Amino acid sequence: MDEEKILEPIEQFLELIKGTEYEEQALRMKSEIEEAIDEYNLDQMAAAEREDCFS
Repeated sequence: MDEEKILEPIEQFLELIKGTEYEEQALRMKSEIEEAIDEYNLDQMAAAEREDCFS
């Protein structure tokens, strides 16, 4: 997964709302997205390892 393609627009959005009442909520959402990406990547690596074991 290309994390940069996902996170770049989020970073741009954060710049737009910096200093507003929405910034804190957006930062939490960004953190949740980053965690989801990390979990996805770990799942993908685990699946690849399992496939290697059965090959």
